[in-house]
Amino acid sequence: MDSRGSAGVFGPSMAIGGLLGAFIGIAFHLMGLFTWVDVSSVIIVGMVSFFGATAKTPISSIIMGSQLTGGDALLAPMMLATFVAYIMSGQHNFIFRSQVLSRSESPAHRREYQRVIPSDHYVKDVMKSAIDKIPKDMSIESALQIMNRNNSKMIVVVNENDRREGVVCKHKLYEFPEEYRKSVILESIMIKDPFFAYMSDSLHNALVRLSSNDLQEMPVLSDENNKIIGIITIYDLVKLYDNEVEKVMKLSQPSNQSTELSDIAKNNNKDNNPKR
Repeated sequence: MDSRGSAGVFGPSMAIGGLLGAFIGIAFHLMGLFTWVDVSSVIIVGMVSFFGATAKTPISSIIMGSQLTGGDALLAPMMLATFVAYIMSGQHNFIFRSQVLSRSESPAHRREYQRVIPSDHYVKDVMKSAIDKIPKDMSIESALQIMNRNNSKMIVVVNENDRREGVVCKHKLYEFPEEYRKSVILESIMIKDPFFAYMSDSLHNALVRLSSNDLQEMPVLSDENNKIIGIITIYDLVKLYDNEVEKVMKLSQPSNQSTELSDIAKNNNKDNNPKR
């Protein structure tokens, strides 16, 4: 259990779940409740539901329970108990504490997600310093006018002291009907805890954050005082990637040409010096 690995967790989880199921089944029988339910059935349901909640694998656990019983007689109670235990255990409480959050962070699949952007490039190299700021008491209609005029997809909401309060995205503002855009202010709809990047973050981390959260752009914060100093977009990253690929292609062309010339020279030497 303390190794933080995958070994030695299946057996103890099944044993603990079975003991909990046996305790609950016997307790109900002593109180005269559900006496028609066999305790062995409750043990199996406890095993499946406990492992499904601790390992965060509810579907696999239910299928495993059906295979253990050799039928579908306990399928309904296993489904109900497993999903209740899964929800009650919480999203971040599971037994595989070293499990990574995404496939790209897995050591086994890391080569599939090789960094296409050089590691020596940082957010500060491509971010746009100019970013629009609007007060939090501004209406949706006024904010849309500013965003359309400046061709912005996201804008920062600030308070009276020019401190960041949140951000608003253009596509979210358009979801409100036109008759409400004058009366609804940004303070009530802004994203108060948006995704962001620091200016010292690598472009790879910024790209992962943008793509994994389906974002087109996000604010950039200063490393010193956490103030918003710019914005980074998917377009900026794609443009940098294209420039880097173009540089690589230019560097590889001379080497390819020299290789071709050397091959031609070798062939000419062979023709001029035939074997006797």
